[in-house]
Amino acid sequence: MVDIIKVLIVDDIEETRKNLRKVLSFEERFDVVGEAENGFQAIDMACKYKPDIILMDINMPDLDGIQATERINSKCPNASVIVTSVQGENEYLKRAMLAGAKEYLIKPFSPDEINQTIINVFERNKQRTSQVYAHQVLEKGLVESPKVISLISGKG
Repeated sequence: MVDIIKVLIVDDIEETRKNLRKVLSFEERFDVVGEAENGFQAIDMACKYKPDIILMDINMPDLDGIQATERINSKCPNASVIVTSVQGENEYLKRAMLAGAKEYLIKPFSPDEINQTIINVFERNKQRTSQVYAHQVLEKGLVESPKVISLISGKG
């Protein structure tokens, strides 16, 4: 079974949001759960819709993408933020990663690039979440250590 990936699009330019939604609509694994035009809306929608992936523009009025990413990571740690920007300088990349972004894409990007990035980030987060859960289960003793049981029968 293929997982449906819930995506939130955050960009202050309506045309960009519309284009991203259109590109993502061609991939059946993606479900765009909402669009936000600033960082404050992004935080509210992230808490409300619990997306797997948030496509976050850096340059926005009121609350920029870096600040919004930082707040989302503390309030909604299961959401993975992919920062998108026309800024290709290392300083922006570094700030985004320190805020908790999982990936950084420089605009313009191809439909294949955005689709593959979303899938890769989602799969990495899913694997990390599974490992953390398994570790917590074993650590708390919720599951006994594995045991091997053998049955031998006279009939074969």
